[in-house]
Amino acid sequence: MTKRKKARSKHPSYPRKAGRRQNKLTRISILTLFIVAIEVIGLNIWLRTTQPVMSVLALNSSSVLAPPNSLPARYTAPYVDLTQPPVFSMTQAAKDTGQKYWAMAFITSKPKCTASWGGGSSVASSRLGVDDLQSLRGLGGEAIVSFGGAGGVELAQSCSSVNSLEDQYKMVISKYKVAHLDFDIEGAATADKTSITRRNQAIADLQKNWASANGYNLVVSYTLLVQTTGLPADSLAVLKDAVATGVVVSRVNIMAMDYGKADLPKPQGKMGAAAIQAAQSTFGQLKNLFAGYSDSRVWTTIGLTPLIGLNDVKDEIFYQADARQVLAFAQNQNIGMLSFWAGQRDWQCPKPVKRAVGYCSGITQTKYEFTTIFEPFSQ
Repeated sequence: MTKRKKARSKHPSYPRKAGRRQNKLTRISILTLFIVAIEVIGLNIWLRTTQPVMSVLALNSSSVLAPPNSLPARYTAPYVDLTQPPVFSMTQAAKDTGQKYWAMAFITSKPKCTASWGGGSSVASSRLGVDDLQSLRGLGGEAIVSFGGAGGVELAQSCSSVNSLEDQYKMVISKYKVAHLDFDIEGAATADKTSITRRNQAIADLQKNWASANGYNLVVSYTLLVQTTGLPADSLAVLKDAVATGVVVSRVNIMAMDYGKADLPKPQGKMGAAAIQAAQSTFGQLKNLFAGYSDSRVWTTIGLTPLIGLNDVKDEIFYQADARQVLAFAQNQNIGMLSFWAGQRDWQCPKPVKRAVGYCSGITQTKYEFTTIFEPFSQ
């Protein structure tokens, strides 16, 4: 940024005259010079004290995010944890792999009813993701913003009213200029009926009133726990309430991961098949939920998100072969979305690990290998 030069003042010169008029003019001149000097000093102080403020305003005005780019009819959008080191650049990954669509995660609440990235940095004052998203849009890319996740306090559980919750959603949409919100509902939030209804009422009102009035065609997805037999009762109840409340649900994204011994007792080499089975079971449930939808439309509602590499459940490992199997299925059925958790895990660990970690996959792989496998799905 160019430094502002200090203002330079030019004092007026008065002609010398004799007699008492000379003395009067001299007194006037001295007084005038004193006033001008005070004004100049004051101006310089004002410039110095307001320069940082003006610099911030200039920064904000020059870094206003571009409008959102449209997502294709079907797309790959891996998750990126904005609070998990190392810092992941969606833009750099897009340049390296061609993968242009991502999901920024997770917005929770801290303090009460305050949208925060991972329960830490307040969204309202944070620049997390702002510059990266701006650059990504310059490449024709786009990002989804995801609320919830497994950790922290879910925003709908923290806000005490529909209006206060909706105000937080509006703030996030306006700040990032996003047209797709994702709600990852898991843990205690799946059984909290009060927050489920509060969330769905806020979303429905956003879609029906505020979003369209402010130029957004708001797309909403729900990311939910799944078993090979389909959505558990609590996850299905979240969707049923959404439909009953009037939410237009565009995507039901199933977390094809961490099935557990009871559901998948021998997971070795079967994680791809398990994800496919989970999607097929979910299809049957959604066919009943979305009455009147054709089979093809129900399939386009489904999203699939595995946990690449080591899962949290021992012996559950999602390999590259599983990814290729899932990709082939997704392309054949023309589902709506492919994703995975997470961008900053899509490389090999610097040293072997015995359990799932947040910064690498835990298996032998090349950098961005899963991203590269899934990227051709977008079209």
